[in-house]
Amino acid sequence: TLGMMRFVFTRLALSGLVLLTFGCASALPAFNQPFTERVRLKSDDLTKLEVAVRGSASEPVAVPENGRILLSFPALPRECSVYLFGIRIRDRTVENRKIIHVYRDGRLERKLSIHKLRKLAIDPDGYYTLRIK
Repeated sequence: TLGMMRFVFTRLALSGLVLLTFGCASALPAFNQPFTERVRLKSDDLTKLEVAVRGSASEPVAVPENGRILLSFPALPRECSVYLFGIRIRDRTVENRKIIHVYRDGRLERKLSIHKLRKLAIDPDGYYTLRIK
């Protein structure tokens, strides 16, 4: 009957809502320790490039002619990661946020996370090599 169907649907909907509510959690990670990374940018015209770390108080750094820069990462603001039944579904740790910004003539050219940066090739001097078209 229609009354029974409403009862069952209401119970199922409420059960699903309860599971989602109690199975979902936000977690604030610990502050990151300050660190630096060595990066070498490769591009046709390096003089037009600047690199900034989003969330830090420092201004964008102009890329020198050799393309090598030291990026300093202070203790950055934290953001909550989201977990559903203990499985992280949104990772907002410092390493996985796109906080490295590369600008060309003041326009944002590329965003990069620390995690992606650390997957790049390393030159013989220990610099991560980042190519900008």
